[in-house]
This record gives sequence, C-alpha cells and structure tokens, in this order.
Amino acid sequence: MPLGVKNYHSELSMLHYNTERPRAYFVPYHTTEASLGEREERRYFKNLSGTWGFKYYPSVEMLPNTLAEIGDIKEQLPVPSCWQFSLGAGYDKPNYAGSAYPFPFNPPNLPKDNPAAIYRRTFDICREEISEKEVFVNFEGVDSCFYLFLNGEFIGYSEVSHTTSEFNISSAVRPGKNEMVVLVVKWCTGSYLENRDKISSSGIFREVYLLFRDKIRITDVHVLPVVEKNHKKARLDITLTANESLSLGYKLFDMGGKQIAEGALTLTGTETKIQIANIKSLHLWSDESPYLYTLNIFAGSEVLRFFVGFRTVKIRNKTVYINGKKQ
Repeated sequence: MPLGVKNYHSELSMLHYNTERPRAYFVPYHTTEASLGEREERRYFKNLSGTWGFKYYPSVEMLPNTLAEIGDIKEQLPVPSCWQFSLGAGYDKPNYAGSAYPFPFNPPNLPKDNPAAIYRRTFDICREEISEKEVFVNFEGVDSCFYLFLNGEFIGYSEVSHTTSEFNISSAVRPGKNEMVVLVVKWCTGSYLENRDKISSSGIFREVYLLFRDKIRITDVHVLPVVEKNHKKARLDITLTANESLSLGYKLFDMGGKQIAEGALTLTGTETKIQIANIKSLHLWSDESPYLYTLNIFAGSEVLRFFVGFRTVKIRNKTVYINGKKQ
C-alpha cells in the first residue's frame, strides 16, 4: 500500500476516488475586463506549475509506508514535464507501444518493476483568497495515475491521464503555508487501454492550478450552436448546471465586440436550459475564416467566458459540405 493508502492503481473497479464530476473546461474570472487578460491575472486562479521537489523510485514496492518516511527531497523537477525527458534527470526511459505492450501482457496485473515518483511543493494561501470560497485543485494531465495528499491528508486518486482531474480541497487547505504531495505511478490498470500506438512517458506533464469558486456556483455548461438550413440565422442552446439555485445573466458578443444578445434568469433547480434564438447577420466559422462569438455568463461573483463558432458539416452522395458549400 503506497504511503498508507489502498493500491487503487491495480484495481479494475477504481478509476477515480474523490474527484469532481467531469465538466466543460472553464476558469472563472472576477470581472469581464479580467477575462481579456492572461490566466495568471485572474483573482480566482493560482498557478502551481513550476519547480517541485522530486523523488524517483524504480518500483512502487519501494515506496515508504507513510508520508513522514519520505524524508528530505533534494532533487527538483519542473512541472509540467515528464521525468524521462527532463534535463539533468534521466530517470527511467520512454516506451513506444505499437503492436506490443511496453510491459508483460497479463491483464489486469501490472509488472512488479513499476516505477513511481513523489512530487512535493509548498504554496501560500491568503485568508482573503479562501474567505467565502471553496478551493479546487486541477491537474490537466498526469500519466498514468496519481494519488493526491494535502497537509498530510489523503485527498483522492485519478487515472485519467490526458483529461483534467479536479478535487475539492476546501476541507484540507488552510491560510498560510500548505504542503502538497503527489504520488505518480507509471503503470495502472488503465494502461492496458491507454498505451497503444504512442510514446509512453510519465509524470505531471500538464499544468496544475487552484481555482477559488463561489460556494453557490455553476458547475457545468453545455453550449450547442444550431445553424438554420439557409445558413442566414442561428441559435444557441445552452444547458447550465449548478450546485444550488442562483440568479445569473448572459451576454453574447460578435467578434468585433458588439453585443447582439443578453438576458437574465434565476435557476430554480440544478439544471436550466437557455435559448438565444434568431441570431441574424450570421458569420460562419471555417478554416479560412475562424470567426468566433463570445458568450459571457455572470453568476454570483464569477464571469465565465466561452468562444462559440457556427458551422454545419454534412455528407451528401459521398461529398462533404461545410456551411452548405461543396468541399
């Protein structure tokens, strides 16, 4: 049992433990103006990428039994990166999986020589940042799986290596200094599905960041652009999911910044549908002209921004038509 928790990486029935439900990709802004800047300028966003302490183990069986037994970590590794390719590291080696698996084929069992690594870093949180907020940590990509610990507490597990894993850490985070430990294991049961026809490398290979969210908030957004047959008008079908009832507003802008629609409503349940109809003077999206509208949704203290393109793709008589035009 690595670091005193169950061997989730070797269990077929366990893909995630204590993760949030998958959702659309968005990062909340505190103002509309802030949405025009860089992510690092957002008040509700804190980047944890950078230099992390790093300790490599040739086999998961060599891991200590508790966090206290890890001891000092002298090596450092940049996040995001893979430990096989990081300069000065040279841990392990990448594997290419084409017609054969990069490890002995014996599903669902894993090889005993299953490398692992411990990442550790500290970060500071202001009391104002977590006042009236819930705190989430997002890992945008970890290969192949990982266990998350914060301030000595086991938070959760995930093995969806190329998709975001999100955890609510509100109960464990505290004002002042916090210590995060991430255990990454090279192979898991999911590797039987993921490691085909690709170069396999390991580690926290995409960004890690905190999000400070309203306690009553939008949890998911689905935006469906619908173009009418004549390609002159369109509508947006929007489905919003929230953890509680709340009031919200929305505005739709064209690419030049002109507002073309707005509205407000109150979500009386956890899911509400909105339709922005009769969008005229339509600009269609194509490779040659990638025209995008901007949809801003206002809920509580948060502003959510989405780029929306209108396009049709149809096949008639073995011929592809994009926006009604033969390709």
